[in-house]
Amino acid sequence: MFILATSLLITVLVSSCSSDRTNAISCENIQDKDDKGKCYSDLALSKQDFNICNQIEIQLWKDDCYHKIARKKQDIVVCENIQDSNNKDFCYADIGIPKQDLSICNKIQDQFLKDGCYSDVGSAKQDVTICDSIPTQDARDSCYANVGGDTKDMAICEKIQDKVQEMNKKDTCYARVAVGKKDVVICNKIQERSVRDDCKFAARSSS
Repeated sequence: MFILATSLLITVLVSSCSSDRTNAISCENIQDKDDKGKCYSDLALSKQDFNICNQIEIQLWKDDCYHKIARKKQDIVVCENIQDSNNKDFCYADIGIPKQDLSICNKIQDQFLKDGCYSDVGSAKQDVTICDSIPTQDARDSCYANVGGDTKDMAICEKIQDKVQEMNKKDTCYARVAVGKKDVVICNKIQERSVRDDCKFAARSSS
């Protein structure tokens, strides 16, 4: 029984190694560099092995390969291999946000994307102090709107400045708090009439 089991295990391992070699050879035999890059990228993702990405000749495909593996494994170490700074920033964001880890957000060079990472983490943690630390007003307002609405805290909605008026983040925050608390009176703080009317209807319907 032991010999049979061992034999089966060896067969599986040999078959697996043979399959890996065959897949790699298939990619190598492709002449078109874009197609070859996609082949190696797909192989690396299926094996979750970022070392396979090193076989890709075109840097754009190689960076994309690293990004996919890093996102799949939630491993920022893989992001470090990416050459393009914009792609690397998105790689950090794709890991920092799910992990709710500001230290990863801090690795992002682009300020707009970094602020978005902070905003998403602050919203996920329902932590208004994280929102307070965001330097860009629009991203800070988004964070306040999400946290205020989630926690049904009107005081957080009051922090919203709405510099980008068409976004109406403060109105949206008030509406979420009003509906959450089933309090029609809060709807009266909403500036946009259509939003205010919808708020009152929703607050009454939920009570």
